[in-house]
Amino acid sequence: MKLTYLSINGREDLKNVELVRPVFFWKAEEGCRQFTVELSDRSDFSRILFLRDTDRNYYVYDSVPLKAEKKYYLRVRCGLGDWKQIEFCTKKEE
Repeated sequence: MKLTYLSINGREDLKNVELVRPVFFWKAEEGCRQFTVELSDRSDFSRILFLRDTDRNYYVYDSVPLKAEKKYYLRVRCGLGDWKQIEFCTKKEE
């Protein structure tokens, strides 16, 4: 089983993402009921900043605020299936 869509805050534009409480959202094939969410500041995920398991098709980021104007990498998978990955940039501090 695999994910078919992955976004942040339901947007296609992955620039200027909120620093506090962005919502990671995905769509998956029928039957996917358990998901793993990982966030990293490295494209190879050699350093995981955030790791959660959930049974929902979204997760509200609830860890330390993200850093401003920084690139992050997000990946999600269903069960032990293949990862769906995107990269995004955070907005400037206000």
